[in-house]
Amino acid sequence: MTLTYKDNPFRPDFGGMPPLLAGRHRELIELDTGLGRLQQGITPPTVIISAPRGMGKSVLLNKLERDANEADVKISKTNAGTIKTLRQLTAWLAPDLVKAARSGGFRFGGKFLSAGLDFSKNRGEAAGEPEWAVLLQDALLKRHRTKPLIICVDEAHVLEPDVALALGNLRHRMNDAGHPVWLLLAGTPGLDAVLRGVKATFIERVTRLKPVLLSEEEAAEAVQAPLAARGWQVSDEALADLVADSDGYPYFLQLWGSEVWKASVDLGRTGLDGDTLSKAAVEVKRQRDEFYFHRYTELMDSARYEPFQGVDLAAVTLAVINAVRRDKGATLADVTAAIQTGLPPNREPISIREYFEARGFIWAATPNRYIPGIPSLTGYVEAQFTGR
Repeated sequence: MTLTYKDNPFRPDFGGMPPLLAGRHRELIELDTGLGRLQQGITPPTVIISAPRGMGKSVLLNKLERDANEADVKISKTNAGTIKTLRQLTAWLAPDLVKAARSGGFRFGGKFLSAGLDFSKNRGEAAGEPEWAVLLQDALLKRHRTKPLIICVDEAHVLEPDVALALGNLRHRMNDAGHPVWLLLAGTPGLDAVLRGVKATFIERVTRLKPVLLSEEEAAEAVQAPLAARGWQVSDEALADLVADSDGYPYFLQLWGSEVWKASVDLGRTGLDGDTLSKAAVEVKRQRDEFYFHRYTELMDSARYEPFQGVDLAAVTLAVINAVRRDKGATLADVTAAIQTGLPPNREPISIREYFEARGFIWAATPNRYIPGIPSLTGYVEAQFTGR
């Protein structure tokens, strides 16, 4: 069989399903279990998937969407950027309701309202929930009847506070009405700060999934298994070099796999060896340097934001990098102390830590243990600040 570019199975793109979803056994078990419970009429706990960009959060949601469709379970999935307002949230979940309300006075679900939907309130008053929220619940009950519903929001770290609160309240109301709704939110480690900011109590009773960097064995499997399944010969030495260079970072592994495939087409061979790796490495380095530079400029742009005014950005960043690089990572106290090395007097470090977390430069993959989001990225950023 002739090797072609179009048959490339590796997907170094946003949410692209890789040929093998390696190293995500626990995450897949939790999602499969939740889907199974939902089919039995049992509401699974809300799931929060948080990790730096490129760890496969969107891939997990896409996998769940595919499985739900195969199981004939209704799933509504969107990006948080498309539901910035309560009206947009309602239009996404219940378009018929918003359409009916456009003319002002309207009839919906047997009720006549003399005015359009009022989204000025989110929290319920003493008399009950805001009218739009009650109507949204009625619309969902009417649309889905007794069937369960999955609501997925990707990039949830950019959710507006009132929308985040509305999602949690909606899940609660629907379940109280006997209609199972499973809510899943995926975002960078800054997602927790968003939910804490709206005092969303459901954050305390959730299933947390934190996809981490792959082990050497998992990283090797992510590349080797898809190639071996297609009859490729894989050099152990070349594979070991590829894995070491990838940092176990899922995006880099897909990038390497894709470029190895292209290099093999150019060389007219089906195998991963030193020559193929060397040819692929040129484009991998170019794209990775571009990725690093984008993330570095994102960090430098932070100087424009209020929490960074008067802050010694280089001193803070280097101190944080040194703290999280330790063998056992850094505690919250360690990170706080590192940030304070470059702060003016009486300046709180919380906003700066949350900024670093939201962009995945650091994160707590396990409680009170902060580590680099991508180890090689911290090395690149350090080199830019120190000139080494």
